Amino acid sequence: MAKNLQRLISTCHQIDPSLQLHTSVNWSARQPGHRRRLRAAANRALDLSENIEDLNKIPRPKTYSLSLSHTLGMGGWASVCRPTRVGFDIESLKRISLSVVQRIASRSELEECPQGFLLWSAKESFFKALEHTQPQVLSEVRVGHWRDLRHGLYSFRGLQPTTATGIIYKTRLYLYSVCLIK
Repeated sequence: MAKNLQRLISTCHQIDPSLQLHTSVNWSARQPGHRRRLRAAANRALDLSENIEDLNKIPRPKTYSLSLSHTLGMGGWASVCRPTRVGFDIESLKRISLSVVQRIASRSELEECPQGFLLWSAKESFFKALEHTQPQVLSEVRVGHWRDLRHGLYSFRGLQPTTATGIIYKTRLYLYSVCLIK
């Protein structure tokens, strides 16, 4: 695991020490059967009594909040003990379009964000953390209060429809975003 990805995990542990975060190229969207393998890995690691491997259902274990993500070269999952909820997103930087970000972000969000493309991943992880209370569209999720934590790490706050704390790690190829609702 990359040194700074470990910094992402350590930073998130300050918010909730029960966080688990695992990534692998074997769970990337390029790999046949990646969604099934990703769920099976999370199921084994968390030793779940529920079956989360049904691809037609969103995995919602009783004792953990679980969030899955995959993009062209990477996949992964994050979990925390309930009642905390987690949202996790991995995005390939080359797939994030500023025109799409502008459709899902308000002017004030774009002005406050240190780099506009961070908004997509921040909103996506916050949206996932909302679980059963997700709004109809991503543009209804509001984030702000950005801080540059250095070395590719950024913090943000989920502002609407509830409050949350998020951390993003930017590498040369990917964004990794974790959002926690306590």
